[in-house]
Amino acid sequence: MSEDQITGPGGGPSGRDSDRPARLLRILSGRTSVGRGEWGQAMLAELDEIAGSRARWQFAIGSARTMVLPSPLSLVGLIPLAVAAAGAIALYIALPGLGFWAIAVPGAPCLCAWAAVARPTARPSRGVSSRAGQIVAIAVLLACPLLGLRLLTLSPGGAGGSAISWAIVSTTFCADMVAYLLLVLRRPDPLGAWRYSGVLGLGAALAIGGVFQLNQPPGGLSSYLPAPVANSAVVGTAIATPVAAGVLAALLSHPRGGLGQRLRSGAGEMLWACLLSAPVVFIGDVLATSRSAIATEAAQPGTIVQAHQDGATSVLAWVSGDDVGAAVVMFALLSTASLLFFLAVHALSAVVRALSAARDERDTPAAAAFAPEPSSPAAGPDSA
Repeated sequence: MSEDQITGPGGGPSGRDSDRPARLLRILSGRTSVGRGEWGQAMLAELDEIAGSRARWQFAIGSARTMVLPSPLSLVGLIPLAVAAAGAIALYIALPGLGFWAIAVPGAPCLCAWAAVARPTARPSRGVSSRAGQIVAIAVLLACPLLGLRLLTLSPGGAGGSAISWAIVSTTFCADMVAYLLLVLRRPDPLGAWRYSGVLGLGAALAIGGVFQLNQPPGGLSSYLPAPVANSAVVGTAIATPVAAGVLAALLSHPRGGLGQRLRSGAGEMLWACLLSAPVVFIGDVLATSRSAIATEAAQPGTIVQAHQDGATSVLAWVSGDDVGAAVVMFALLSTASLLFFLAVHALSAVVRALSAARDERDTPAAAAFAPEPSSPAAGPDSA
């Protein structure tokens, strides 16, 4: 075997198979969208013409950043960052005491929207139950604003209150809704890790919402504000059901797959349960809030004084608006925590998949080197 056969571009043995910058580009080009994957193959061809380890690494890292991250000047990269920055500044100016939440509340949905749009991943074929679960999840999300508006219309009149506060509440709610819809529709890793992704998580979220409502006083938001009841049953269900959904998904998914695939499926169902529990609880709160409970709260002297101080022309409308605002605040806190959890798991899953792909790339040339060469056909009697 000649030296040219064992020495590849950049001075590495076996050419691309053991050249680490080339291996990095091959891994990423096979795991990004079609357009960027083709561009990555073109960058691999250009990498062959570059000599020197440092220059090759600089070229490979720059190409990898372009394949994985959207351009900072592109709309898909600029809009979420701009919205997150503007939201953080506005929240900090309006409510300087928020601290960390001034960044997390607008930042989490924007980053999740970016993850859903800018980093598409290959998804397995979906079963009928998975598609049905996706439709139910979309219906749950669309029901949130409709039921919130319904609660506001139960008691018509001027609710009063600060215009800035209403703007913050409505903007935060809309941002969370957009992020949720993108995650449900796009299913970035690991939300679409197996054929029945989302089914067990949706069931766990419904269980959390049901147990939460059963342990609250009758009357909905007007009966348990300023804080809901969080007893051992509520907390235990909120912890146990996502874990149970994740474990069950890990056991049922990929019967021939490895441990990594099972863990991704389990993590995806846990994320579905955490993400969907916020809108499910919101819907339960709004539906459980009755006219009689609103009227009872509106008849209290302290409520009447507070409503008139806020400029309300109708105490009943003020109570309805206060209940919707409290439900949105609770939804924002739950959804922000869930979205931050998703971002952490999403990043960890990307790292694990990259390491697994790098290991596969490293093992493939070694296995090929030890593969027996095909034997030539036996010489016949007329071969001489």
